[in-house]
Amino acid sequence: MAGQSGIWRDLRAGAGSQQYNVGLYTDVRGPLHVPDFQEAARLAVTETEALRVRFVEAEAEAEAEAEAEADGHGAGWAGGRPGQYADGGIRQEVGPPLDWELPLVRAADEGAAHDWMRADLARPVDLGRDPLFAFALITVAPERHFFYQRAHHVVLDGHSGVLVLRRTAEIYTALREGRDPSEGALPGLAELHAAQAEYRASERFTADRAHWAGRMADRPEPVGLSLGLARPRGRTERTQGADDLVRSAECIPRETLDRLGATARLAGTNWSTGLVAAVAAYLHRMTGRDDILLSLPVVGRVTEVARRTPGMTANILPLRIRADRDTTVHTLIRSALDETRQTLRHQQYRYEELLRDLRDGGSESAHRQFGPMVDIMGFDLGISFDGTLGNAHRLTSGPVEDLEIAACPVPGEGGLQIRLVGHPSRYTESELTAHLRRFTRFLAAFAADPDALVGDVPILLPGERERLLEEWNDTAVELSPATVHGLFEAQAATTPTRIALIHGEERLTYVELNARANRLAHRLIDQGAGPRTVVAVSLPPSVELVVALLAVMKSGAAYLPVDPGDPAERIAFMLDDAKSVAVLAEPAAVRHTGGWSENNPAAQEGAARHPAYVIHTSGSTGRPKGVVIRHEAVAGYLSYLHDLTGLGGDDTVLNLASVSLDPSVRDIFGPLTAGSRLVLAEQDEAQDPAALFALLRRHRVTVLPALTPTMLNALADAARDAADEGDVPSPWLRMGLVSGEELTAAHLRRAASIGADWRLVNQYGPTESTMAATVHPVGPEDGAGGTRLPIGRPIANARCYVLDRWLRPVPPGATGELYLGGDDLADGYMNRPGLTAERFLADPYGLRPGARMYRTGDLASWRADGTLELHGRVDDQVRLRGVRTERG
Repeated sequence: MAGQSGIWRDLRAGAGSQQYNVGLYTDVRGPLHVPDFQEAARLAVTETEALRVRFVEAEAEAEAEAEAEADGHGAGWAGGRPGQYADGGIRQEVGPPLDWELPLVRAADEGAAHDWMRADLARPVDLGRDPLFAFALITVAPERHFFYQRAHHVVLDGHSGVLVLRRTAEIYTALREGRDPSEGALPGLAELHAAQAEYRASERFTADRAHWAGRMADRPEPVGLSLGLARPRGRTERTQGADDLVRSAECIPRETLDRLGATARLAGTNWSTGLVAAVAAYLHRMTGRDDILLSLPVVGRVTEVARRTPGMTANILPLRIRADRDTTVHTLIRSALDETRQTLRHQQYRYEELLRDLRDGGSESAHRQFGPMVDIMGFDLGISFDGTLGNAHRLTSGPVEDLEIAACPVPGEGGLQIRLVGHPSRYTESELTAHLRRFTRFLAAFAADPDALVGDVPILLPGERERLLEEWNDTAVELSPATVHGLFEAQAATTPTRIALIHGEERLTYVELNARANRLAHRLIDQGAGPRTVVAVSLPPSVELVVALLAVMKSGAAYLPVDPGDPAERIAFMLDDAKSVAVLAEPAAVRHTGGWSENNPAAQEGAARHPAYVIHTSGSTGRPKGVVIRHEAVAGYLSYLHDLTGLGGDDTVLNLASVSLDPSVRDIFGPLTAGSRLVLAEQDEAQDPAALFALLRRHRVTVLPALTPTMLNALADAARDAADEGDVPSPWLRMGLVSGEELTAAHLRRAASIGADWRLVNQYGPTESTMAATVHPVGPEDGAGGTRLPIGRPIANARCYVLDRWLRPVPPGATGELYLGGDDLADGYMNRPGLTAERFLADPYGLRPGARMYRTGDLASWRADGTLELHGRVDDQVRLRGVRTERG
């Protein structure tokens, strides 16, 4: 059969066999005649042909027959082949009745019994050698027994386990009453296989294939509550077993179940379809997706004989539901009902065949799912063994690729048990527990009002709004208004003779650098530079470049950095866009400033609010956007940078960032406002990682404030080559700040070759947020097992919000768009009022009137510890070497 061959191929590809163990136990409370129970189980197993099946691949069978013929023996198993069924090169053989007796196990208490069952479920099974099932009667007290059933999914599905359980109870009752137990014997596999063969040759098979091809032609990418991103924690999907899965369970009260049932009945269905709709709504609210893809397990049995025959017919099919903010609960449940009905009409079409049809990555893996699985366990939980009642409990129903949401009615007082089961590569127990707590509250509100809009069903837990908006954004720090050049002037007055700048063989002290910048500043003022004007600087890395940048700011103007290597049309656009009053493009013009005063220009009133620089973003497929950053925002960031890095007189910083990118601001002015030494690479050195690494060692560089992961890798390669020549990682390097691209565990592993004992800090922030909005000091636990590194928490005076499309906070763990607020935002885009209004919005959660927030376009989520994690873009932008670029 197709399902069995799919599992077989998956196991041959390396999947762990224990993940296909299907487990069930029945808690029997009351008197039980153990010998009769053993006999009942033996007879039920004898009737169940599926438990006597073995599987042989055509190639292995040919080899076995050749060996048997050579030995003079006929081929076969246990004296022959009573039943043979072939599918996809795999032969199933039904053997004779087994010589088997139900094992008896004694357990000290209920906990010990569960430990025994978990251990058995975790046991790998060799399909070619081992029995494909294990049953046992576990006694924990004279009138308390657990009837344990474990079978491999290749022979039995969950429905079949219940069939065998019920048949055992029927036989036991007959034995106790003195009746013939053969009445009602379980059918054999022949009819089940014949029915499937007939289906595959029918027009219905063709129609089902056409239905699924159309329904899934434009299918969305499946998402789960782990945001669809695998985060391995030391186990792979192919070795996951039943005992590895992460679980969390909670019972919702009968009152909630009754309300869900009442709301569902208004839509013409029952609570189970209402629950499916609630799951779709929850995924919509947690992921922002409107087109939700779920996995729905179905029994795949459409005839009465099939429904009574133990075997493997279970199927998993996609359930596609549209859920959006403005859909009512009633409408969504009705939509879920219509979709479920459609799915059930076409449920015989196999999951494995559908995957092949869709060419889903070329994989035929039998445990790949279309999305989170919603498993409604609707079988009768109450079983009577000659008047002694037992309640059945599902232990596991097979592999879980991502997430299973299982629901099972609770006997006795009623209510509903909801269980989340997650793959350990994607979830921790604490994450599932948090989701379960949130979902059950969401479900109660969802069930309460059929006319409520899905977007209005409360999803935040008590106290979360305050935590998201206030506690995790409690970053306010009082700072005095300052300018960048004012901070440098104060440092120059404090350490006038300390070396400030090194370029090649040239060295300038703080007082010398300040004097040169002052002379040029006075000349620029004379040429019309001043507040609200722009001066372009187009110079290669050099002493003159730093002098020019300082001089422009001292004149009161904002500097516009222009990379001399940029295309001529881009340079022309930026100069025209900024209406520059001067262009500093010749080093000689910067050097020759004799006759101008070396005193600091007079400070202008309100200078801290004036623009310090204008940096254009890439604009690779459109006009570059000039981002205007004022002095007080830069000064505030530099103050935070000094606290973060401890920059001081003993530090040396190597400039790595191009002056046309905003990380150059911290590269250059971070050290120059802290009394540190700034080393500039020669132009050819800046393009050569080996030369940069040699420079780093020669000058005993201690801090790299503007690394990208790409540059980190390049320096690691250079360090490795240097080590081959007898060099060692730098013993002086103590810290590196990384931004511009995603920092991964692979980067962290390579970083050790650059510095002997240095720390990395992961930074995040677009140009519009003055270099950085969040930071995360990397710890030893980061990247463990391949987990994604967070971008951290908001820096001083910055605020971060993760919002949905209606600007409402999303819960921790949910994905939304990242918005940045606080004091470090840009003024906007130069000469682009429409674009400024589109991206810089009124901040509804700001601390003061007129506060703004910037829409980053980045998808993010809050972790439970208050750190942020990125998950891609809402548009097509990518980052290449730290530069935002649209896909062209």
